[in-house]
Amino acid sequence: MTSTDWQETTLADIAYINPIEKLPQGTVAKKIAMDLLSPFTKKITGFALEKYKGGMKFRNGDTLIARITPCLENGKTAYVDLLEEDEVGFGSTEFIVLREKPEKSCKQFLYYFAISPDFRDVAMLSMTGSSGRQRVQSKVVEEHLFLLPPLPEQRAIADVLSSLDAKIDLLHRQNQTLEALAETLFRQWFIEEANPDWEMVKLGEVIETTSGGTPSRNKPEFYENGTYPWVKSKELNGSLLLDTDEKITEDALKKSSAKLLPKHSILLAMYGATVAEYTLIMKPMTCNQAICALLPNESYPYTFIFFYIKSLKDEIKGMAVGSAQQNISQVLIKQLDIISPSNRILQFHQQVESYFTKMKENQQQIQTLERLRDALLPKLMAGSVRVGDLSPTLSLKGEGAEEETKNPLPSGRGQGEGIL
Repeated sequence: MTSTDWQETTLADIAYINPIEKLPQGTVAKKIAMDLLSPFTKKITGFALEKYKGGMKFRNGDTLIARITPCLENGKTAYVDLLEEDEVGFGSTEFIVLREKPEKSCKQFLYYFAISPDFRDVAMLSMTGSSGRQRVQSKVVEEHLFLLPPLPEQRAIADVLSSLDAKIDLLHRQNQTLEALAETLFRQWFIEEANPDWEMVKLGEVIETTSGGTPSRNKPEFYENGTYPWVKSKELNGSLLLDTDEKITEDALKKSSAKLLPKHSILLAMYGATVAEYTLIMKPMTCNQAICALLPNESYPYTFIFFYIKSLKDEIKGMAVGSAQQNISQVLIKQLDIISPSNRILQFHQQVESYFTKMKENQQQIQTLERLRDALLPKLMAGSVRVGDLSPTLSLKGEGAEEETKNPLPSGRGQGEGIL
């Protein structure tokens, strides 16, 4: 239950919504496009320097919320922290901008409120417009009543959730560094220092390839309580894939063209908007028919094939044909040139395999932290779990994420029980 000092209020009462800022036409400023917001990710991945011609304006500490479908449903909401002091940035007209009223609200709390069910459910239900172009009705969101904790508790809630997001971001950055180190070595050994005397062979001559299938959607029992991860093209993330949105059953595997692919297969999209996207699966999985799977072997380990495909992404995309839907085929993929087996490939694998092991460990820890954050968020926002009930380690920032999440919740029966 929430405390009696929580007050019923509206968003318009405790936050500035789309605050007015001055940015003269033609001024070169940092632009944050919609595609730079990642689903349910606090950090913004970058910006472009462009002349201001229009769009929503904001400062550090503001929260950006996509107001158009499907971006809102996909969780495109972010916290601005990449501007300088007093700098004004701009972005899509499809953003809603929230800014704290210092005497009533905490800017970090506003971000977490914006990704909470209390806000998102109301915003999505308010959407109107033609199919595919529906937008949030701002007035409905502004006037929605909710219970707001006092400022000290807002800050405490934001500290707990921010500490988890900081650890998630740290692990993501570690993985980016590890992958960049391995890629640098690949490029040095196999591109910059490529020996013109190396013998070239066709990929299909040295690597086995296959594709998958889609179990009948008319048989829900093929998907209910499934245990085999089933990869869709949109899940090819350009990095390591540990799990999937959907899973299929043993029966589905037997009665469809889906195949169980070995751990460390490299998956490559063959059709549509995702053509040439790729991923490395970290456990046995299945996939749909729009994906080609490259199966590593002793002469061509997964580390080498992963960066080989990454280095050829643009070339593979350029091979796609078709007017309505761009596509490539396994036949074309098998015709790609690759160097013949060599000790250099095996030496590369020995050098970088430990990087991939660490990246997998980090990704597993990211998933643990994300589950914890996503479980805590609605309960803290509703007051059914209070910050004082949580383990003190959750309020600490910095490294040591694994140790700090071993026992972060209240012990025994009480407000925190059943979070995970």
